[in-house]
Amino acid sequence: MSLESQIRGGWSFPNRNLDFTIEATADYSAYVNKFVKVGSDYSLSLPSAPLLVGIYGILQDMQPAGQIQIIRYSGISKAVYAETISAGDLITFADGTGKVQRFLSDTGGHVHETVIEQVRRVVYVTNNFGAPITGGAANFTTTLEYDNSGTLTASGSAVTVTEISGGRYWVTFTPDDIGSLWLLSLTYSSGGIPGIVTPSDFQMVSTAQHGGPAIYSNVLVVGQALESGVLNDTKLILVRPQVY
Repeated sequence: MSLESQIRGGWSFPNRNLDFTIEATADYSAYVNKFVKVGSDYSLSLPSAPLLVGIYGILQDMQPAGQIQIIRYSGISKAVYAETISAGDLITFADGTGKVQRFLSDTGGHVHETVIEQVRRVVYVTNNFGAPITGGAANFTTTLEYDNSGTLTASGSAVTVTEISGGRYWVTFTPDDIGSLWLLSLTYSSGGIPGIVTPSDFQMVSTAQHGGPAIYSNVLVVGQALESGVLNDTKLILVRPQVY
């Protein structure tokens, strides 16, 4: 007995398909066995991207305008393949065609936003007699390096010095990578007269904040292939939507 016969008869899988019906607003015969997106006016379109937002399903039958058509959003369905797919592959739908293609978990999933944290430190500058030096933000010389696989390497990241008050200054920079050891050194000189910077050296490991996935990076995995096939084959799939 064929796989389709077993499935339709409930031998291999419980035959519990979930469908919804809408009145056809046009001739969508070219969309049969393809994923469609339902518009607010109940019109159908081929999805332009496998994103989260929208109502999707596979058009099951060909009906003229004004007749009831069936759209399957969970269960077993035939689907048109956009490429070579093996039984068991996770699948999503291809842009603009309604066909299905393999979902590649290493490149096709969502992306979490990563923001490298800015480094901020406070230094204190005095003259040789211990008096604070004010108004001297432009008189600092900074050296910023990072551990590049055991070699201290100069960084191109900009270091900014701004005055707070009473001889205190903010020193800020944003590392251009995560997890490295960074070294920041500062000296002060005005008119050839040096100031005393305390502290004058910093060591720190760059860190980052990880947010939730950006909405544009969410991918709708529509299910799993039950049969192997190649481009333009119509094969059985398990429709089981998940967001990655």
